Amino acid sequence: MPPTPPHPRLTLFLDFDGTLTHADTLAALASIPYALHSGTLSPSPSAPRHLPSSDPSSQPPSSSPPPHSPSPPQPPPFPPLSQTYLSALTAHTTTYRPPAPQRTTPAFELAFLASQRGVEEASVRRVEAAGLFRGVRRADVLSAAEEMVGRGVVRVRGGWEGVVRAGEGKGEGEGGDSGRAQGGEGGGVGVVGHGKGKEGGGDEGEGEEGDRAEVGDSGRAEGGSEGSIGKGGTEVYIISVNWSRAWIAGVLDADLRLRGALGTVRELGIHVVANELLGLDEGLGSEGRLDRWWGEGGGGVWTSADKGRVVREVLGRSRGEVEGGWSVYVGDGVGDLEGLLECDVGVCVRDGQMGVGQRELRDVLERVGVRCRWVGEWRGERGGGERVWWAGGWEEIVRSGVLEGGREGC
Repeated sequence: MPPTPPHPRLTLFLDFDGTLTHADTLAALASIPYALHSGTLSPSPSAPRHLPSSDPSSQPPSSSPPPHSPSPPQPPPFPPLSQTYLSALTAHTTTYRPPAPQRTTPAFELAFLASQRGVEEASVRRVEAAGLFRGVRRADVLSAAEEMVGRGVVRVRGGWEGVVRAGEGKGEGEGGDSGRAQGGEGGGVGVVGHGKGKEGGGDEGEGEEGDRAEVGDSGRAEGGSEGSIGKGGTEVYIISVNWSRAWIAGVLDADLRLRGALGTVRELGIHVVANELLGLDEGLGSEGRLDRWWGEGGGGVWTSADKGRVVREVLGRSRGEVEGGWSVYVGDGVGDLEGLLECDVGVCVRDGQMGVGQRELRDVLERVGVRCRWVGEWRGERGGGERVWWAGGWEEIVRSGVLEGGREGC
């Protein structure tokens, strides 16, 4: 009997809010400065402080504030910022042409989603000008992640680690939600991309966030050790339009500790592509600005088009390095549309009672003529931008075989 050919190299892309978690977590993140100001957030003993990594995004604060330092500045009210954003988005949506009923192809819908970039950028600048996150430190973000996961305020979907490992055959998805708290040491996050200075501009790799590897570079990000997945050829990327890289890693690391699972985001070799608060490692905390993934001129990861750009940059490099690569994107909302259509297989997360974002994605797919079938019916086909699949949970994704690659002739 001839030997079984190896599975093609897998590049797995995962959305964070609503995909790895049960719901959007931006409100939880935005609550951190208010908790700091009121004194209701105190560092958790189990929250990672001194992260074992030379990745600048994973370092502890360069200096701790003195014991009697003044309280962080009072943050501005968040609801008005949120309402201004929603009003601007609504105005853009209602005046955009063609209107939704006439956007009946993926190209039309992708163009509409890309057109939202101005709205997103304006929102970011309003948050920066208001100083919402001024004075927040990395330890604050990680402590808040630990506390909110432990209390169930932020709920991570059970089984995500099994999906991350499944491409290498290292585990099965674990069903159910998080169990009880466990101890353990924290780890940093491997980030990749274009590091920029405090003003978001400058030469690539310079400034406060330090040098970073280009998107798609093999191995781990700046100074990080190669994770268990990276060693086997599988690359995992979490792509999020929200904030922040430290928050995303902190939430997932806290979930791993809660379940008593081994490893951290960094140790698992996961790349996180998202926007970050500048100055988290400064003694006085963040200055309240966000970095720009592609520099001040290129902006941040803000839209579905930006997610698609990250996917193309990663796959453009990996396809040039490895023949026969295989890509899977898992997301839950319209913001994931471009990534879902770019990869060999796109998988939409759907709960038994679909949330608003899940229903919106379902309706958009139907309107633009993209077929969406249950992942259990997958038989090796590539989506080709014309079809995607849906799954009710991580176990269904693992059992379907989509993480193992396509079949000859499909």
